[in-house]
Amino acid sequence: MSKIVIIEDEEQLQKILQAKLQKLSHEVIIFDNGPQSLEYIGENQPDLVLLDAILPGGLDGFAILENLKTSESTQQIPVFILTNLGAEEQLHKMAKAEDIAIKANVTIDEVMERIKNLLSKNNN
Repeated sequence: MSKIVIIEDEEQLQKILQAKLQKLSHEVIIFDNGPQSLEYIGENQPDLVLLDAILPGGLDGFAILENLKTSESTQQIPVFILTNLGAEEQLHKMAKAEDIAIKANVTIDEVMERIKNLLSKNNN
């Protein structure tokens, strides 16, 4: 069982991802903004972070990713970005993530397969 943090403000997507991941026996923790999530991730060291790029609360996904990947205590945690952004310059800001998917271009099953792959890479 892996501990997965979802940072996503779209409630319907939160619920779908949570249900699918819990069905696979993963522990799922959900945040809808950045500040609380960073504190939790630093203290609890999850196995994976699913991150939306656009979030309310003053700390967007770009800032969260940058913080996670520059902090010694969290830089090894894989980050999978799920976003509706697609412009080249925006995707460049997400280059430190282990995986990136444009929400409109992937199915939930594809997202689940990519999560499985990231977790298996991280556990090796």
